[in-house]
Amino acid sequence: MSSGSLKDLTKAIKTSVTTSTRLPLPDDLVRIIHAYLEKNPTHDESDATKIQEELLSIYEKDICDHPTRYAPFLSILRRLRASIKGGGRMLQWWDKLCIPVLSHLGEEKGLALEARNTLLEILIYDEDEEHVEDAITTSETVAENLITIWLAKCNSVATNPDENSRFIESQLRSILIYFGRKRPKNFLTAINQFFVKKDSRILALSLLCEFIRHQPPHLHQLLQTPLFENLLRCLQIDTSTRVVSLAMTTLIMFLPHIPSSLSKHLPALFNIYSRMLFWNRERKYEDNSASDDQDDRSTHSTSSWTKLSYLLDSEDVSVPELLHYYTFLYGLYPMNFMSYIRKPQKFLRHQGFPGANEFAVEPMEIRQRSEPFRQLHLLHPNFFTMTIDQELSDTNRWMKSEA
Repeated sequence: MSSGSLKDLTKAIKTSVTTSTRLPLPDDLVRIIHAYLEKNPTHDESDATKIQEELLSIYEKDICDHPTRYAPFLSILRRLRASIKGGGRMLQWWDKLCIPVLSHLGEEKGLALEARNTLLEILIYDEDEEHVEDAITTSETVAENLITIWLAKCNSVATNPDENSRFIESQLRSILIYFGRKRPKNFLTAINQFFVKKDSRILALSLLCEFIRHQPPHLHQLLQTPLFENLLRCLQIDTSTRVVSLAMTTLIMFLPHIPSSLSKHLPALFNIYSRMLFWNRERKYEDNSASDDQDDRSTHSTSSWTKLSYLLDSEDVSVPELLHYYTFLYGLYPMNFMSYIRKPQKFLRHQGFPGANEFAVEPMEIRQRSEPFRQLHLLHPNFFTMTIDQELSDTNRWMKSEA
């Protein structure tokens, strides 16, 4: 029978990790861990420091050079997490274990599952727990690091694919998407850090697309992050068809989750429609413009945005999602959308949209190019029951549809 002392605990851990690499952990070790936790039910910083030092010593002497022992050791750390939380201790373990564990993720039995469980416990913290500020900092840091590693693995798979890299990439993607389901705002905030960077924008969008495709709960929290505004900037500024197509797909999947919050964004959303409608002109302007080489900053936004330009390899000339985009805009705000199509510049001026006076497309051209889309849609009932202003202000019609 264990006394529940730190001495008994460290002795049992040393014995277990050096004699057995199998999971689950031996029953004797589990009982000793439980005895220690029962004897120390409340957090004590001095005790936490001591057990952290003992665990670090065990890791350096008996674990770090033995990949077969990683999985059992992670299982031990997870069980003892309550005793070592706070003080940046979990971040210390992340720094030590990240590279060796991920490097052997597909090679050691049980390691992928233990790594997943450990990471998710760190990422998805309890907001009511002690040391919540430390938990938040740890979660944010680990999330950012995980996305960085995932991006590197994606690039590695693209240039030199191998089975191990594919496995690690898929595992990391799965962890990140699950994290997003449980903590959507945190996940989307983390994604935004990479979306704003030109070099990682396409991969960040691909991860965001897959996340939204899973229809996670509380997706409306995207509006509580800078990501939505940056998505609109991307669609109004970037000239890469590849990134714009991904961004359009993301936007189309997201719109049904926030119908009542869209009214203030309608000028930007409609402006994006016109830009996509005349995408061939955007491309010609991009090809003929020399200013893009001199200054990669857009003048269409008060905030700076690093434009992702046309990529010569694997670029299409059209945006295939435009019909779907038309359908959503018409389905959500038909009267305002038709008002824009009839007189776009007047609509933008009325809404106080920046750059309205610089609108370069003739209304007749917009109507002509929109006509094939219009013919595919029935007359919307809003035209019989509402005015344009009522369509913007009446939020009751969304009560049954919003997530």
